[in-house]
Amino acid sequence: MESQASVARGATSLYVANVVVLLANTLYFLVLTNILRSTTQVGIVTALNIVIWLLVTVCILAQPVSVQSPIPAPQAVLKFLPELLAKGSHRSAARVFKISLTSAAVIGGVIAVVLALFPGSVAPLIGGEAVLPYYIQLSAVDILILGVAQVCVGSLIALGDMRSATIYLILWSVARYTLASLLLVPYVIVGVLVGWILGDAILLIIALHRSLGRIQGGNGKANGFSVSDLTKYSLYTLFSALIGFAINQADKIFTLAQRGLQELAIYNVAIVAASFAGFAPYALVTVLLPALSALHASNKKREMRQMIRTYTRYVSIVVLPIAFGFAALTQVALRIFGPDYVAGLAPSMIVSVVTGLAAVGAVYAGVLLALGELKWYAGANVLGLASLLIVSYFLTPILGLSGPALGRASLMVLAALVYTIAVQRSGFLEIDLKAFVSAAASSTLMGVVVYVSLSFFHTFLTKLVMAPVLVVVGAMIYIGSLRALHLLTKDDVQFVQGIAPKRFQKLVPLVAKLAGVPT
Repeated sequence: MESQASVARGATSLYVANVVVLLANTLYFLVLTNILRSTTQVGIVTALNIVIWLLVTVCILAQPVSVQSPIPAPQAVLKFLPELLAKGSHRSAARVFKISLTSAAVIGGVIAVVLALFPGSVAPLIGGEAVLPYYIQLSAVDILILGVAQVCVGSLIALGDMRSATIYLILWSVARYTLASLLLVPYVIVGVLVGWILGDAILLIIALHRSLGRIQGGNGKANGFSVSDLTKYSLYTLFSALIGFAINQADKIFTLAQRGLQELAIYNVAIVAASFAGFAPYALVTVLLPALSALHASNKKREMRQMIRTYTRYVSIVVLPIAFGFAALTQVALRIFGPDYVAGLAPSMIVSVVTGLAAVGAVYAGVLLALGELKWYAGANVLGLASLLIVSYFLTPILGLSGPALGRASLMVLAALVYTIAVQRSGFLEIDLKAFVSAAASSTLMGVVVYVSLSFFHTFLTKLVMAPVLVVVGAMIYIGSLRALHLLTKDDVQFVQGIAPKRFQKLVPLVAKLAGVPT
């Protein structure tokens, strides 16, 4: 139970950090959309952001820690550092860190030089003449800095230093988007890029200093490590991360190609609104992978199965209400950006709900990575991407913005199904089916009541004022439904008490009482 609580605390910390990142990004978007009245300029910033994160993915040969994706592809350090430390191979763990850091710096440096010297080769791909050369050159600097910083943050998570990783991600997000918002006013797009660079440099400095101190402090054996294994894993995760990146961006590309820049701006904001639920399963797989890898390396199969079952339960109980709840309140969130963005309501709701339903797949993704079942993992990615492309291609011309959203939804469902089949073949398929069904039914009831109640208010101001009240009402409906279904147990209460911050632990018995659970 302690090991499970430790993973949950890590996942909760990372989720909180990612939510702070999303909130900072959302506030920055509010400033961006209200100051840059031109949708073309908003489109340029969006396109540059896509390019930066694509090339950062290439630099680290994996998915960045601060980016959520329906197809998780965690960095090699998240797998190999805990495995090697569990075996006592501290020097080999340090070697993995140094190789990962060096490769990110070298690849990032090459990319930065190429973009700095040949900005004109990229501009036609992301907007043509409207994208000025120095926009791309500034982006090149940011790619190098951000790539190295991501390896450092990933290493801290792998070492179990979640407190530092969480604090750094929060500080980074606040600094990055605050600076971008402040510099946007006098310097427009250049100000945004300089703000990103300064914020990313802050993350690099503090995360590099901390990770070097943690890694260099170890001694011990130098065996148990193979460069070929590291290379093989990194190639698979790069392949999966690029597919995951394509999955994240393919719907936006279809929107841009078939609906234009204005619709791209609306769709992008809609997906940002739906991202709250998506961060939870990604945070879980990022933290769950090191724990499962350590158990697998120690051949503790029973403990692995217990952990898998436990986390299918808690993913269901926690992520489903978050997803359905945000879907019900999305109309209020979108209206804050402006009346034009309410057109993204349907795609935002689709993505949010399906993210919740497919979230259990994130647990199985972590299992496959820990077991080294990379072919199944990559196969799920390929099938998912094919599904997204096909559905988006045929439905976008017919359904507009709902087309790419349904494409993304089909990807998440298909990938989760393939993960499940692969884990079953490996003999580690565990699921708390009662928890999933009960949480899904309770979340549906909660979401419907909140959405319908919100529709009775006809002005934006009244909906905004009533949103917090409906959040409380929704939470009460959800907890009451779980009580009626007798889902929660005393073990659940003890588990929550183990991961809750101290200042919130006094509230746990109260919530347990409302849910009908004896403490």
